[in-house]
Amino acid sequence: MGDDVGLIGLCGMGGIDLDIRRLQKNIASLLERNLSDDEDTIIRAGKVSEMLSGQGGHVLILDNVWRSFSLEDVGILKPTSANASKLLMTTRLEMVVRSMGFKKVQVPCLSIEEAMNLFFNKIGHDMLPNSTLESLMKLVVRECDGLPLAIVTLAGCTKGGIDPRVWKNVDELRGYIRNIHDIEDKVYGCLKFSHVRLKQRDRE
Repeated sequence: MGDDVGLIGLCGMGGIDLDIRRLQKNIASLLERNLSDDEDTIIRAGKVSEMLSGQGGHVLILDNVWRSFSLEDVGILKPTSANASKLLMTTRLEMVVRSMGFKKVQVPCLSIEEAMNLFFNKIGHDMLPNSTLESLMKLVVRECDGLPLAIVTLAGCTKGGIDPRVWKNVDELRGYIRNIHDIEDKVYGCLKFSHVRLKQRDRE
């Protein structure tokens, strides 16, 4: 991270929405300080700013941000050469990165090779299937579009042994995630598929 870059935005998978007062409280907690819940948000922002100023050079990481917000409203210092601070934010929304003036760093999804390695690492290399079943599993993993959470969840279907019946119906998985363009909805489709398959296996 160069000294001339103070705002870094990692664009990839996201998580929960951002709440200003909760973020203020979390920052204070990390600095082993307290904020009163009864105080106005603006007053709290001033105190957070003072806390961060007292830290000297630092890196603040904001994870899973879903919407743009004012750093000033939270009390977060804008990085400058004078305060020697850096601010790193992760989000799945490129518009958040742009609207907040961050330098974008795109985090790509896994390649098919990386996805397969992750999958087999999760099921255990001692459980590698025969060539026919492996080709079917590759088709299933491809449907995850390189999304780690989806891959790990599907790998969980094979814990305790590989059942070929779980992997033969690739079209069933495609039925859950066909025409899905949103990343999180696609992950949800894979999670739903895994849940259904696990319930079927439990009944058997």
